[in-house]
Amino acid sequence: MKGIYLILNPASPRLLAGLAAVLETGTIGLVQIWDHWPEGLGKAGLVSEILALCRSKGVPVLANNDVKLLEEFALDGVHLDHLPGEPLVSFRKKLPPKAIIGLTLGNDLSALTGAEAHQLDYVSFCSVFPSGSAGVCEIVSRETISKARSFTELPIFLAGGINATTISSLRGLAFDGVAVVSGIMGSENPAAEALTIYGGLGVRREA
Repeated sequence: MKGIYLILNPASPRLLAGLAAVLETGTIGLVQIWDHWPEGLGKAGLVSEILALCRSKGVPVLANNDVKLLEEFALDGVHLDHLPGEPLVSFRKKLPPKAIIGLTLGNDLSALTGAEAHQLDYVSFCSVFPSGSAGVCEIVSRETISKARSFTELPIFLAGGINATTISSLRGLAFDGVAVVSGIMGSENPAAEALTIYGGLGVRREA
């Protein structure tokens, strides 16, 4: 898992057109459907269209926290903002055998040093920069990110406030990709923004 991890806000205008354009760039490794659904917006049609676009390009689609969404639409996995109220080994047994499980981390790396880490497929640090879409995420230090690589070979994504301007500030950190919401889909030209951010990922793994 590398490249751009695109997080889709269901409330975004021109979401499907933007997603289609970005997928054509070949920069997207994962897509997540954020669990912020506006009242009255029908899930079935939108999720089905997202799936059709992503599967035509072989890009996995994950639910955000919502296992029911995963099951209903046969998504490829789930991203958890927090560890569930049960051991991850038990949680995984409730999912399809090949389901992808990702976890948001802050400055606390305990999830990478215990048994839970063996049930994860990737981790995402939030937030590396101040960001409105990152919600209540704490700011993650560069030291935390560097330390994480010494604990795990899991793919590491960085999230929060990442865009074409801030991507160069990640120079020197060892990571595999970036998770982006408004930095791409909120731009006037999502495809061009994705290509610029992806180009900036050439600085990764210098640590």
